[in-house]
Amino acid sequence: MNNLSDPSNTPLAPIWSMRPMLGPFHDVLPLRLLAPGSSEPWDVNDIHRANSRYHAAEPLGESGTPGGLWFMNTGKTLEDADLQVLLERHEIFRLNSMLFVSGGLAGLLAELDLGRGGLHRVPVYMQDGTTEFRRDVFLLEFPNAKDTVNRDATPRCKPLYPNRPDTTFKLPMSLAGRDVFVKSDAVGPPDLWFDPMIDQTQFASDAAAQRLIAEGHDVSFDLNQCKLLDP
Repeated sequence: MNNLSDPSNTPLAPIWSMRPMLGPFHDVLPLRLLAPGSSEPWDVNDIHRANSRYHAAEPLGESGTPGGLWFMNTGKTLEDADLQVLLERHEIFRLNSMLFVSGGLAGLLAELDLGRGGLHRVPVYMQDGTTEFRRDVFLLEFPNAKDTVNRDATPRCKPLYPNRPDTTFKLPMSLAGRDVFVKSDAVGPPDLWFDPMIDQTQFASDAAAQRLIAEGHDVSFDLNQCKLLDP
């Protein structure tokens, strides 16, 4: 018997929802993705395909991992030295849908169980296109999928496409303080993953979430603890 009649009594789950790929939590730095294995700009259609795979919890492989990041000459007053400061200040940023991390956050994530994913070093080039910045930057990839959300029990978990109601679901844009009910089968490694039925939301183990919170990354990852129904 579950206790949905009184959600306040529902136990917290060792699972947290997160949305590190959304929202105003990360600056989008003035960097351009370079094609895999190349120093040339990446074709926009190929970027779109890689983004779709990233969202679908599919491994990017060599053909989907950028060959580098290049500081675009935007015609503004930002110089290489200014971007170096931004790279040191921001331990997480996004380009398109992909997440890039550095510094202490990269070290923290390297200690987690990333399953089929990992941290892939990506060189970041100055405006001359050949000189690298003094900052190790990594693509964060976690292409792990687990059936996680109890959609019938979770308020406001609705079909993303009304004409295809059983394909993909969405949750409210703000999950802070909201009840997201999850399945006990989803507890366990890896530490970061996607629910393939839920759009724009990812999940973290309790161990991973607690580490991120302790290091001040709860806002960057938009962490919100889920709830677990009684069996």
